Amino acid sequence: MKPWRRSLFLSSLPDEDKALIERAYALHQQAGWRAHPAAMWGHLDGREQWRHTVYVSQAFAAALMGTGPTKLIENMPSQVGKTTGLMDASLWALDFDPRLRVMYVTYDVSKGEELGGDCRDLAEQHSADLRFRLRRDRGRKGQWKTDQGGGMYCTGINGAITGYPADVLLLDDLFKGWETAHSDTQRAHAFGIYRSQCRLRIQSEHTPIVHAGTRWHEEDVHGQLLAQAAADPDADQWTHIRLPAIAEAPDPLASDPSLRAPDPLGRAPGELLVPERFSAAEVKARHVTLGTYLTAALEQQRPAPEEGNIVKRAWFRLEAQLPVKADEWLSSWDLKLKDKEEGDFVVGQVWARTGADMWLCDQLRGKWGQEKTILAIALMQVRWPQVNAHHVEWAGNAPEVMAALRKAAPAYTINDDDADELGMTADERELVQEIRRHGLPGLLGNPVRGDKAVRLRAQVPYIEAGNVHVLATASWLPGYLDEMAAFPNGAHADQVDCTSQALLKLAKGPASAGMPPSGPIPGRPRSGPSLAAAPGNARGGTLGGPGRLGARPVR
Repeated sequence: MKPWRRSLFLSSLPDEDKALIERAYALHQQAGWRAHPAAMWGHLDGREQWRHTVYVSQAFAAALMGTGPTKLIENMPSQVGKTTGLMDASLWALDFDPRLRVMYVTYDVSKGEELGGDCRDLAEQHSADLRFRLRRDRGRKGQWKTDQGGGMYCTGINGAITGYPADVLLLDDLFKGWETAHSDTQRAHAFGIYRSQCRLRIQSEHTPIVHAGTRWHEEDVHGQLLAQAAADPDADQWTHIRLPAIAEAPDPLASDPSLRAPDPLGRAPGELLVPERFSAAEVKARHVTLGTYLTAALEQQRPAPEEGNIVKRAWFRLEAQLPVKADEWLSSWDLKLKDKEEGDFVVGQVWARTGADMWLCDQLRGKWGQEKTILAIALMQVRWPQVNAHHVEWAGNAPEVMAALRKAAPAYTINDDDADELGMTADERELVQEIRRHGLPGLLGNPVRGDKAVRLRAQVPYIEAGNVHVLATASWLPGYLDEMAAFPNGAHADQVDCTSQALLKLAKGPASAGMPPSGPIPGRPRSGPSLAAAPGNARGGTLGGPGRLGARPVR
């Protein structure tokens, strides 16, 4: 049908029917070079198409046409076509439906306006092929409109966002550089702008939202969104496209799902992202210049070195079993800060020492208030009756928690909600109540000396020497190793603090003879409760049973 005949026919239809037919026609026209943004621009200007740009281009097309996930996080190194891909996507979207209002947000207003001007210039250059025309009265570079009412608005994270609707929301590198991304204040500011302004611009639950950028820090905007999605099924759920400069083998122990998954492009480990542009020699030279941490973040899109910062993953020894006997048993606790009652984690760990070797046997971790923390310490005593010393970092609400635990409460009864959240069995519940009714001895408050990094560095030689052993089957192991490796650049340090405190105390103990025999831990019934993690907790592991006691490095 000739364009003029189609226009005449559509003008005779009711608005609802007209919209349906226009949509169907646009979908039909997406075949061939209009199939997705990269295909369109490869056709229009002969641009070289790399496989990763085609991959993210197809993901965006599926999001806009309603055939794929609408919320995308795309992480890739700089200078591999990320921003160009967003430009292409913007104009492709308007070619698909000229009524769409595309919003583009980056770290700086002037950069946003510059991209908007480049998009406008491209639209004018290819006006004969594109299915929209610019309105001449609204053609400035940062904001322009189509004759059909759509258009593009480009700004920065600190620019005007409120009041501008978005049928397509594109966010591109919300941090200008390393200094901004590593500022707690700037990260909170960027995330706050996204939550309170950008996120509220979308026009429906089907509006495509694309966060594209390089990773800088575990708590950058992308990291916070992914953590929010993992913690709350009602939160926005994101499709995370992680494209490292050098493909990596999946890590089954990683807590990040993108690190456990195969490479999205199907690359073999060691294969480059854009060998057509950057050779292996250039990529390696760049990594040497960047150093370990920046390479992990900017190039590999995981803002913590795979092997760790202060502590390397490979230094921990993974064990099939725990010791039956030990020279010393203790628990180590890091509690909430009083002024951060709602946000901090409480962490408790059980440790054993056999000669020069230290064993992390169990862990509880959760966002608990004071009463639940008291019950968690008592529960750890029930599960590990060998423990006769409970070391508590003397900070936050530690004085109140320890005072309550020492004091007998003869009529104490645990409520069902607390017992369920801590995963207590019926027998454990009775024993915890007994402890609360009679009081718990062996509580030791440890004053905090030096900052977190200083305290950990003092214990690093024991870990590096292979003297620290961890149960390989523990459900909390991936998260524990992630935090230890990420420190001091990670989001949390509660497990780090617990470990530093425990190793400090164990290292002062007297030597003993021999290695521990294998088998079940005394005092723990074989048919006792499973240590599978309950919601809000992090613990687990299998004790005893057949098998050879052995160590292997964490990979």
